[in-house]
Amino acid sequence: MEKVSINNALNIFKGIACIFVVFMHCEFPGDCGTFIQCVGRFAVPFFFSISGYFCYYPSKDRFGQKFSHKLHHIVRITLISSVVYFIWAVLKSVLISNPSSIFDFLFIKITKFLIFNEPFFISGHLWFLFALLYSYFLMYIVYKYIGLNSILTKVLAGVLLFTYFAVSYGFHLYGVKIPNCVYRNFLLEGFPLMLLGYYIHENQLKIISKITKIRILLLLSSGVILSVVERVVLGRDFGMHIGSILILVSLLFLSIKYSGTNRWKIFRILGEKYSLWVYVMHILIWNALYCMAKILHIADSNVYLWMQPIIVVIATIISGMIFYKIKDRRISYYESRYSK
Repeated sequence: MEKVSINNALNIFKGIACIFVVFMHCEFPGDCGTFIQCVGRFAVPFFFSISGYFCYYPSKDRFGQKFSHKLHHIVRITLISSVVYFIWAVLKSVLISNPSSIFDFLFIKITKFLIFNEPFFISGHLWFLFALLYSYFLMYIVYKYIGLNSILTKVLAGVLLFTYFAVSYGFHLYGVKIPNCVYRNFLLEGFPLMLLGYYIHENQLKIISKITKIRILLLLSSGVILSVVERVVLGRDFGMHIGSILILVSLLFLSIKYSGTNRWKIFRILGEKYSLWVYVMHILIWNALYCMAKILHIADSNVYLWMQPIIVVIATIISGMIFYKIKDRRISYYESRYSK
């Protein structure tokens, strides 16, 4: 049995990141919401980097051996999430809008999904799961035929990240509007960020010995400030900022230096057990709560708009706790039943 070392700090930051994801979609009003939006842009890139972080093994052959397990895990989650949100999309279409509207633009939506991981005919935020799936495949191909540690792969990762910002910022500065999916996809975001996490894990002993806490906190502060500056200068948020890269790198560095910390237990449990649930299910919970608020005629209330993001976070976490409690009891029941 392979011994698995739990990184408590990484789980803490996963818990914080999944809350930022909720706050980016279900925004606070005014400048507060804008600030959280621009700073929280690190969250999804951070999850890509974590996935890459856990793709590194001291033995170079371990990634190939573990690939099928990782692939099976993400495929299962993606399929179940897609089915749940497709049913929800159909229900909303039937109950709220024209029942045939969901099929009017299906061809265009499926095309965008296949090329750019933009599954808006299901639910837009699930693009992350599909991009993660594509990125795992691409990492395996690179591992098999080029090598994850080759100079070519490292240069490719840098070129792809540079292309992300060149496309997203460049077209914006020239006044040309392009869909986010053109740059926010597995190739320009998911794959290079997974490689970044992989390389950070590979060099974690050097990081522990050479990078001090003060330097990491300065890097983190610089990332936050730069994200705000980018938002002010460019006038809008993109999928991620250059500052987002600094934030996620600093969080990975802190995770490596303080992996055994026992602080912030609530966030640690949230990150370890419920972060993926929160990411996947918060949109459904938010939509359901919004429908209830509309029925109660409080959806446009300023008080409710301030409370809404917090309510969504709490409701999503509670739903996850209930789901996993039921799941664990069923597993225990079947294990005790068939072990007799």
